[in-house]
Amino acid sequence: MTDFCSVTSRRITPGLLMAGLCLLIAACGGRAPACEAVQGTVAGRSVPVLNDAGVPTGFQVEKATVAGSVAGTSSATFTVVRADEGGTMHLTGSHTFWDGADQFLFRTRDEGQTTPDGYVENQMTIIEGATGSLTTTGAVDPKTGTLTLSYEGEVCRP
Repeated sequence: MTDFCSVTSRRITPGLLMAGLCLLIAACGGRAPACEAVQGTVAGRSVPVLNDAGVPTGFQVEKATVAGSVAGTSSATFTVVRADEGGTMHLTGSHTFWDGADQFLFRTRDEGQTTPDGYVENQMTIIEGATGSLTTTGAVDPKTGTLTLSYEGEVCRP
């Protein structure tokens, strides 16, 4: 009795393997996404969303200026998931990025945190328009909401 693996390995010839790869490449449009390492800055204003007791439940950022590899604007919405004993707020949210001509670039799903003194760190996974990820770090002025952030990561476009 012949085992399955020995029969299967004899049936997959180099020609059959190449034909399968050609079909796969054709189905994917014949090219891999172009990935680019990106970095730059974000400047804008974060506006808190408050509950009836005046406690922040989220934050909105509208049309922040994005400079560097991904130039244009960005808007974001964040929800406070929890605040720890030290006052650090843990957030989830999303960003939408547009180019300088106000054309949609990509959208992200975010997880981040901001400390009481204004340090911000955010991890973004690109979920629409491209693939990849970005990390932002920097500061938000707790009194004025002014954001000054740096970003870096990788953006892959089809």
